[in-house]
Amino acid sequence: KQKAAHDKVKGMGEMMSMDHNKVNEQVKQLATRRNVSLPGTIGDDKQKDIDAMAAKTGKEFDKAYVRYMIKDHEDDIALFKKAVDKVNDADVRTFASNTLPKLQEHLDSFKMVQKIIN
Repeated sequence: KQKAAHDKVKGMGEMMSMDHNKVNEQVKQLATRRNVSLPGTIGDDKQKDIDAMAAKTGKEFDKAYVRYMIKDHEDDIALFKKAVDKVNDADVRTFASNTLPKLQEHLDSFKMVQKIIN
């Protein structure tokens, strides 16, 4: 949100922040109920992507961020669909199923923004 140049990209950044904070809270609660420890930091591969984007500014940042978000959401949707189909834990399956529509909404929104900023 802070680095974006285009208003649509800023709006997407704000939406991502709000929506992901809600989902992260749900994940924490689910993990606590399952006695699962969550990592305190993101993985090295994701950090490299974030660092690469942080070095960009203006339109270059907007395009890189939107591309990254599209790829990331496509990957996440595939993982969540797999969880819905294959995970035995009913609460995890329900979480994945309930989260899929929001992930799809994000993906669709990023694809529309991509058309606008290109």
